[in-house]
Amino acid sequence: MTKKTGFTLIELLVVVSIILISVGVAGDLVVSIVRTYNKTRILNEIEQNGNYVLAKIEYDLRNALTISPALQNCSTATSSNLTITQRDAANNTITIDYRLSNTPESGIGSCSSNCTFAVQRSTDQTNFYSMINSNLKEGVQIVQASTPLPGFCLISSDPQTIRIHFDLVQAPSSPGGKANQATQAFERIVVTRFID
Repeated sequence: MTKKTGFTLIELLVVVSIILISVGVAGDLVVSIVRTYNKTRILNEIEQNGNYVLAKIEYDLRNALTISPALQNCSTATSSNLTITQRDAANNTITIDYRLSNTPESGIGSCSSNCTFAVQRSTDQTNFYSMINSNLKEGVQIVQASTPLPGFCLISSDPQTIRIHFDLVQAPSSPGGKANQATQAFERIVVTRFID
């Protein structure tokens, strides 16, 4: 009698079951890693854009000679526009405009369903550029949050203390969709140096 070598049906079924379980666990692990990566990337993009905008506006406010329009008290309203007059290194007077806007990037035309809600800046009072990455796939947008209202407002007039507040959310077409929806509030209180 010859001895037969090979695997029994039970042994093959056990091995196939173990392989299927291992592939399922590894697949879940890969999906989890990709989701975590996307969520972290979105949060980093939002935080980087918000911190840049706050730092730039704060710098300009601290060195402002004048601010217009006259800001209202934070308990009543906020302004979505801010004009700052200051001196440059050559002691020339320059005007810087900020606006929380929902107009197209070019500043021309009206807002439709494809608007970019952005923080915009101009140094010539006509050509505004977005200070945030407003790319519809990977960028961020301002959210119209109800409390506190986004914009600029006056906390105190002596010394002049201004609150800047806005909320940023990921762009509507960014990876991860609604499952990775991220929103972050940004607020800074700035005391001006040179305004009487």
